[in-house]
Amino acid sequence: MSASFDHIFTPQDAARLTQPLHIIWPDVERAALVARFDWLALDALSATLSLNPAAAPHVGGWLLGGEVTGDVTRACVASGAPVREKRRVSVQLLLLPQEQQLVAEEDFELDAAALDTLYFAGGRFDVADMAAESFALALNPWPRAKGADAFLREKGVLGEEEAGSFGALAALRDKMAGKGGG
Repeated sequence: MSASFDHIFTPQDAARLTQPLHIIWPDVERAALVARFDWLALDALSATLSLNPAAAPHVGGWLLGGEVTGDVTRACVASGAPVREKRRVSVQLLLLPQEQQLVAEEDFELDAAALDTLYFAGGRFDVADMAAESFALALNPWPRAKGADAFLREKGVLGEEEAGSFGALAALRDKMAGKGGG
């Protein structure tokens, strides 16, 4: 995405912020997101975000928090028909300098309260890009239009109840009932 430079921050820029950031993506940037994420349309995307210094042990990091609101149209995974989704997404990210990224091969346990962590390189981070990615990740991964099940049945795709073990037994029962009745 070619985000506006006024949404790319250095830690020094972030330290000078005194107000929440209000971002409204213009047509050109929304079109870039449509192409990037393979959507059909993105009629609106806006965010209200704050940047605050992270506490120990993440000294040098930043907390990006707030909300992203959008109106996106994507293709149904079954029929390709347009599926519109209006969504309000909460954003809570921990931004750390890439130098703090640990390359550990050990097993570790995920903490449900832990924030998603993104690492930034070159002493800069693009909050508009991070907010847009958070929005994209929060969308339904398998959008389905009304009538998608009928479309799939028409194409010969079995439903979950028909494809499983019990579906196979039901088909066998129906087949045997047909033979015995004739």
